Amino acid sequence: MASDTPIRVRKIDTEHSVAEISDFGAQVLSWTPHGQNPVVWLSPQASFAGDASP
Repeated sequence: MASDTPIRVRKIDTEHSVAEISDFGAQVLSWTPHGQNPVVWLSPQASFAGDASP
């Protein structure tokens, strides 16, 4: 069952890196040290429906 509540994603930008963190389960969606490739990758198949179904 999908939720009607929007999921907030916070972008955190520090002197060392940039990260995107979802309020839903405090999931780290991406983390990239400045000047480098992303370390954490989010699949385009990730579901934000609020359930465990793919």
